[in-house]
Amino acid sequence: KEALSNSFRHAQATLVQVSLRQLKDGTRLTVRDNGTGFHRKGVTGDGQGFVSMAARARRLGGTLSVQSRPAQGTRVVLDLPKRNSIEDVKRAEREG
Repeated sequence: KEALSNSFRHAQATLVQVSLRQLKDGTRLTVRDNGTGFHRKGVTGDGQGFVSMAARARRLGGTLSVQSRPAQGTRVVLDLPKRNSIEDVKRAEREG
């Protein structure tokens, strides 16, 4: 939800693609936009969005990666291990 919000609020994207794929060893959620992109070192503001997303991914045993370049959009990828079902994710969201 945070990655979508960032695309709409900050990136000036005209296209946002969301994909969910079952992999051999887990699940991958990808949010990609064609927005303004950014240099990670040049991010201003509190910057807590990516920190918070990465922390939530770790709590679920997963990883979060963010790739972005100015004028080339942003790609956020969440990889969750197979042991985390959709029900596990929903439970983790409810628990905060």
